[in-house]
Amino acid sequence: MRPAPGLDALDLDALDPPFHARDEAQRWLFQLHRLGIKPGLERIEELLDRLGNPQRALESVVVAGTNGKGSAAIYFDALSRAAGLRTGLYTSPHLLDLRERIQVDGALISSSSLAALVKRCRRDIEESGATFFEAMTAMALLHFAEEGVRLAVLETGLGGRLDATNAVGARAVLLTSVGEDHQHILGGSLPEIAREKLGLARPGVPFFLAPLPAEIRELALDFLQRKRAEVFDLGAIGSHDASPADTADEPAPGPHRQVLAAVVEAAWAELAGCYGWPPVEGAGDVLARTRLPGRWDRVGQRPPLIVDTAHNAPALESLLQRWMECGRREDRILVIGVMRDKQVDRVLPLIRRSAGTILVTAPRWYRSRPAAELAEALRSVPHGGSSPVEPTASVREALERARELARGIARQGGSPSILLTGSNFTVAEALDRLGIDEIHRPPHSLRWEKGEALRRRPRIAGPLDREVDA
Repeated sequence: MRPAPGLDALDLDALDPPFHARDEAQRWLFQLHRLGIKPGLERIEELLDRLGNPQRALESVVVAGTNGKGSAAIYFDALSRAAGLRTGLYTSPHLLDLRERIQVDGALISSSSLAALVKRCRRDIEESGATFFEAMTAMALLHFAEEGVRLAVLETGLGGRLDATNAVGARAVLLTSVGEDHQHILGGSLPEIAREKLGLARPGVPFFLAPLPAEIRELALDFLQRKRAEVFDLGAIGSHDASPADTADEPAPGPHRQVLAAVVEAAWAELAGCYGWPPVEGAGDVLARTRLPGRWDRVGQRPPLIVDTAHNAPALESLLQRWMECGRREDRILVIGVMRDKQVDRVLPLIRRSAGTILVTAPRWYRSRPAAELAEALRSVPHGGSSPVEPTASVREALERARELARGIARQGGSPSILLTGSNFTVAEALDRLGIDEIHRPPHSLRWEKGEALRRRPRIAGPLDREVDA
């Protein structure tokens, strides 16, 4: 595994909401990004030891996977809380507020508690050389232990073998998927990526496998057998309806979420029996009521607007194939902005075919792929069809243009559907411009529903001063 580059060129003072630091504690944490991603367990183990090894006071479950691991962690947290367990949830990345990464019983850590943690842990973080993710992991575990959490649900950052969550000694591991992402760190082939994720396995510890491609499943079963893990192969499990119902013009998110819900429910039930956790009555209903922020998130109805954080080729492929079931192609409007380090070119033909109009944007983040570059790549797709591809100057402008186009479609008797996707950063900026400031608030944007202008942000001078909201 090769270390990822740091963020040496990132100017923290030039970040617009929602990417800005909300206070000095968050600003200090953000500057740790400059250390980049450094796979390895030495720093996190030293930091946890300095903090008194808070992980030993917790039962924990680690959730890994290329896609679906955040959703699975949220589902697992929901079932745990429904059973009456005091539960800590640690996920990444966040959308609108860093505090989303650390939650106890569904509540974000308070700003004052996070600031106190930073003050207490800062010296140990600095002296251990911990990265941003390692520091956040250690502080989450310390917070959970001090809050009397019984079960910690931890989402890996990436990979598994050398991920900070692998220093915890989890009671169980759930692997949701293996796909193409982070190849510069995890390896260029699916077997290499799979081995990194399977590196979370420990002798005698339950390891749950969601449905995987046949080749990867066989590799996983062999790997886990050699590691002497207790394997639970859930590849043949049936789907579970944990999705909103279909409507005439907007189908539910798709079978992948239903299968994921069924996998989580089966894993939770097995572990409850192993560890004496209380049973959950109506687990399916609990999952059906559980919102997954930023995943097929219906944030607007007039006109219909869905946002989804699909950010790599496998996730975009699954998302767009499902969305293409929404009415007529000419009624569908796609808003897309991706990161330049994500290898999405193999799905460019599908992107081009998915909608009657494609609006290309770039969130104000240093890794964004320029809108003009992505638009040109889409226009150059052989046999991609004749749908217009329009680069836009900002996420806000793209949303305003999409709304204008949707109104025109509606006036002509069509049923418009708008999907915004391509990156966590694209969705985060969209939510902010729509006036949504907290992930746990009602998801609909009142600005959008009332037909009001979307939120503008002041121009901030700095290296990111491009494609900004005027």
